[in-house]
Formats: sequence, structure tokens, C-alpha cells
Amino acid sequence: MENIYYVYAHKIKGTETIFYIGSNWRGGNPNRSYETIKRPKKWIDEVAKHNGDYDIEIVDYFEDGESAYKHELKLMAYYQDTFNWCWCNGERQGEEWRKKRSDSSFKRKIIVTKDDEETIYNSVRVASDKLNIKRPLIHYYLKTEKQNREGYSFRYCD
Repeated sequence: MENIYYVYAHKIKGTETIFYIGSNWRGGNPNRSYETIKRPKKWIDEVAKHNGDYDIEIVDYFEDGESAYKHELKLMAYYQDTFNWCWCNGERQGEEWRKKRSDSSFKRKIIVTKDDEETIYNSVRVASDKLNIKRPLIHYYLKTEKQNREGYSFRYCD
């Protein structure tokens, strides 16, 4: 299998200062690290401070999007905890955010049932990606315990 998924770092031009960690976990877009669209405001502001110049480093390649996503989260946590100058998706990870995240469905496994066959996914995000169902809809079905129109039922692992 070809390693099309990757994790990347955006650095202030000519330095080793990382201001953003990202990945192309959703869809394996080979150009994601070079794109300037769909970036958080903090990313746009940081790039503007440096006249649009920044360096891109591909950190590592992965066989699947889930592995790339997990590695992205680990790197974000490392740089934010160690240096406190890196962010992703517009959020810095303070104690309050970490507490909120650990209590949320962000890391909870879910069981998806269809035709009496159960599949376990590591998170709502992974299930959304694999089943091509939007995350808010999965959260809705988890909350209401209703079945969606394709016949999927969702519940959290205990």
C-alpha cells in the first residue's frame, strides 16, 4: 500500500519555529500542506506577519488517514505542551481545553450497527470519514439513538 497520508509542519521562514501542525488525513490530498485555503485565522495572521513566507516540512508518511491523524494530535500536544507556540485548528491546548477534550466524545470509541453487523470506530471523526456521514449527524444519532436512513445505528462503547 502506498503511503499517501502525511503530517506536516509550517515553520516561520528560515527558523525552526513551528507555528502549525497539520495532516492530510481526510482524503489524502497530496497538496494539503501547500494550500492556503480553509486555514484558521491564527494561521492567516501568522503568515501575514511574515509577508506570506513560511517553510513546509513533511514530518512523516502513513498508510492510512487514521494513523496520520493520531500522529498529528501527538505532535500538536508535544509542541503545545513543550513550547506553547504551536496550534492547530485555531485552538491552543490549555488545561481547560484538555479537560474538555478528555471528557468529550472526541476520543470515545463508537459502535456502528447495520444489518446486525457491528463495527467499532476509534472516534466519531473516523466513523464520519469511513462512512461518509457528517459528524454532526453522527452526534445527533448517538444522542437520539435513532437509526439513519441508510440503516446505521450508533452508540458509544462502554
